[in-house]
Amino acid sequence: NGKVVGDNTDYDGFMALILRNRINVKEKKVYILGTGGAAKAAYVVLSDLGAKLTVVSRHPSIYEPLFQKVIPYKKLDPFNVDIYVQATPIGTYPKTTESVLPKVYVEHQTVIDLIYNPLETQIMKDAKLGIGGLYMLIVQAIKAFEIWHDKKIDITDMLISELKEVIFSE
Repeated sequence: NGKVVGDNTDYDGFMALILRNRINVKEKKVYILGTGGAAKAAYVVLSDLGAKLTVVSRHPSIYEPLFQKVIPYKKLDPFNVDIYVQATPIGTYPKTTESVLPKVYVEHQTVIDLIYNPLETQIMKDAKLGIGGLYMLIVQAIKAFEIWHDKKIDITDMLISELKEVIFSE
């Protein structure tokens, strides 16, 4: 029919992660670290849920047109935030001991790290509560399957457990 259709499962995956972990973001001050595709999806989800958002970027002037409030890392106020969303590649395998922020910035906050390898990143270890990105990844895979096969799948705890077992089997 001459139409091009694009789909993105990041929104569904991040929303599912928030809901599954019962994270109340309404009126909470949230820093989103990073400006890539997953960060953009997190921004829209959190905006839809009523969070007070600030995006933290190495190049804030480039991203100002996309987000309402963008600051450089040096202006990040670790004492004026409730939740961090870590959406950079820092801490992924093989550099698993790296963290985008020092421990003192996150040790009293919740950190949602969109990384899934390793399952627990350094910033998650340092945080009061660390939530990883594996569940988001699994939901994205399920949503992509639904799109490609035009089938609806119930996302149950049993399905998630079975998929994790497959992912981690050798």
